[in-house]
Amino acid sequence: MLIVVLLMGALLVGGGNWITLRLWRNGRIGDLPAAEAVESTFFYLKKTGSRRAAVRILPVSLAGLEAVWCALLWNELVGDPADLLLVILFVALFGCILTAASIAFFNRPKSLVPPARRADFGILPEWSRKRSAGKLPDGPTDSSPT
Repeated sequence: MLIVVLLMGALLVGGGNWITLRLWRNGRIGDLPAAEAVESTFFYLKKTGSRRAAVRILPVSLAGLEAVWCALLWNELVGDPADLLLVILFVALFGCILTAASIAFFNRPKSLVPPARRADFGILPEWSRKRSAGKLPDGPTDSSPT
């Protein structure tokens, strides 16, 4: 089981940190800027706002995965579950989940959003703007009633 945990850490944590560093430095992956390249991997999300939100929450999500990986690795190395450490790590995971939801819906806190996506609106403000734009009349409303 230790080998599986170490391989999972090498693949998920190592690869995820490489992508996160590329996003943060606004580097390139192949011919595309990193944010666009990562956004294209979420092709199964139909709306572009959802794909952009997935890119925004990627660093925080990877931090949560790293907390789970640390808990699994600690459990494998020590043998007996260290209750306090496991509780702390899973609280960190829960905090990462709440932060990811905040970033996806409101694009806050800006310091945890990759620089290339800080100017984006969150999903809810974007939805609210589209909804209010659809309710506004097309022409002037100063015409007198007949």
